[in-house]
Amino acid sequence: MTMLVSNPHSLYFLCGEILGAWEAIDGRECWVRYEEVAPNSYEVTTSVGSHPLELAERLQPPRYAYRPGKLELDKCRACGVPAAVASCRWDEALGTITDPSTGRRMAIFGPSGLEAVFEDLESELGETIPETIIEAQRRYTVRTLRREELEGGTEGIGKMLAVRGLGLLEDIRLGREGLDLALHNACVPLVLAGLFQGAYEVVVGKEGSRVTWEMSRDGYLEVHVSPA
Repeated sequence: MTMLVSNPHSLYFLCGEILGAWEAIDGRECWVRYEEVAPNSYEVTTSVGSHPLELAERLQPPRYAYRPGKLELDKCRACGVPAAVASCRWDEALGTITDPSTGRRMAIFGPSGLEAVFEDLESELGETIPETIIEAQRRYTVRTLRREELEGGTEGIGKMLAVRGLGLLEDIRLGREGLDLALHNACVPLVLAGLFQGAYEVVVGKEGSRVTWEMSRDGYLEVHVSPA
């Protein structure tokens, strides 16, 4: 099967999603290849065949623990999706979703594949991978996050995290010693550590900080950001 896709949110995730969907439909193991045929347009082809053997025991997705919470979001009366999601601009012609309040492109995909890749990279390339991921997210946050996005306080930040499926905010404190937060049902902790390190630097108006984090097996994440 060959399809032409423009404006992919992530070319590699796209290929994986198409490959997984085709295997689910066809019932046989397949492989995938892609070719750029125009700027930001790709021809993606799946064919019957075996995956590389070296990946057979790798890239195992994590299991998530879920703790019930009391946060309630305003929802669409028709479909039950959070209203904050409905406020995005859905451009079917371009295949994109845009947050109108920030102009940032949004995408919908599960975190398990991303975490499996992070873990595999760390196993293969060493302990510098986590700090590289955190630093990349910190830089992106500092470059794109507007301070007014953080002015909703604990409730506003909690809803922002919940709408994106990143976790249930239990506590967040900002003081002279830095930023502390605790989150239940967390996922992609490396991304969250970089996100809140960058958010701290946006709030204080100065780059340069240190971040530490710890996550339990039941999905309880604690992040501490301190001045450099």
